[in-house]
Amino acid sequence: MDRTKFREQFVKSQLEAVQKAITKHEVPLKPKHARTLIVGTHKDKSSGIFWHTVGGIQLEKHPVLTWKFCHVVHKLLRDGYRKVPEDAYRFVGRFQQLSQFWKHLNTSGYGPCIESYCKLLQDRINFHHKYPVVPGKLELNDSQLRTLESDLDNLFEMTIDMLDQMENLLTLQDRVYEMLNSLRWNSLIPQGQCMLAPLIIAILDTSKFYDYLVKMIFKLHSQLPGDALEGHRARFLQIFRRTKKFYEESSNLQYFKFLVSIPTLPSNAPNFLMQSDLASYRTPHAYV
Repeated sequence: MDRTKFREQFVKSQLEAVQKAITKHEVPLKPKHARTLIVGTHKDKSSGIFWHTVGGIQLEKHPVLTWKFCHVVHKLLRDGYRKVPEDAYRFVGRFQQLSQFWKHLNTSGYGPCIESYCKLLQDRINFHHKYPVVPGKLELNDSQLRTLESDLDNLFEMTIDMLDQMENLLTLQDRVYEMLNSLRWNSLIPQGQCMLAPLIIAILDTSKFYDYLVKMIFKLHSQLPGDALEGHRARFLQIFRRTKKFYEESSNLQYFKFLVSIPTLPSNAPNFLMQSDLASYRTPHAYV
C-alpha cells in the first residue's frame, strides 16, 4: 500500500474512533475506541487529528457529548504521545467555554459534573505547561523528583499547584457521587457507569499526586521552619481525609472491582513535623 493510501486509512480510522467514542449515549466510553485514539497519537506523534475532528463536533448539543469528550481528553493526556499535553494547551480555552456553558444548565444533573471536569482538565493542561518535566501519566522517577526538590522556591509553589490538582480531582468525584445519589443510579446500570468511568483515572491520578505531595512536603519541612508551612499542612490534612473517603467509598462499588486496584490510606495523615514519619510512609499504588 502506498504512503498516501496508508495515511488516508489511518486518518479515517481516527475519525471513526472519535465519532464512536464521543456519543450522546449514556454508556461508558468503550476501551477499544479510546485505545485506537491513544495509539493514533503515538503513531502520528501528535494529537492534531483528534483536535481537528472534535472541532467539528458541537459539544454543547448534549451533556453526554461533553462528558465523553472530557473523558477521552483525560485518557489522551495520560496515555497518549508525550506531546499531547503540549498540543492540548492550544485548546485550553475550549474547556473554559464548556464549563461556563454547562454551569447554568442543570441537565439531568450533568451541569455541575461537567463544570468540575472542564475546570480539572483546564487546570491540568496548564499544570503540564508550567511543569513540562511532569508527563501526562504523572510518573516521575527518583532522580526527577530529587531535581524538582532541589529548588526550594519551585518546590514550595509546585506543592501548592499539586494540592490544587488534588482538590479538582476530589471535587469531580464529589459531584459525580452527588449526582448518582440524587438520581438513585447505581454502579451496575449503564448511566451510572457512564458517570463513574472517568473516576478510574481520578483514582490513578490522585494516588500519584498524593505520593509526590507527601514526599515533597516532608522535603520542605526539612528545609523550612514548621510555621512557614502551616498552610500546606492544613490543606494536606483536608486532602488526606477526602482522598481516604474517596478510596473507601469507591472500594464498595461493584463497577470498580475488576477495573482498578484502589489503594488503602492509613488511619492517620503523615506528621510532617516528625521526619521519622517519612521512614514508615508507604506509597499508595493504584493500577488498572
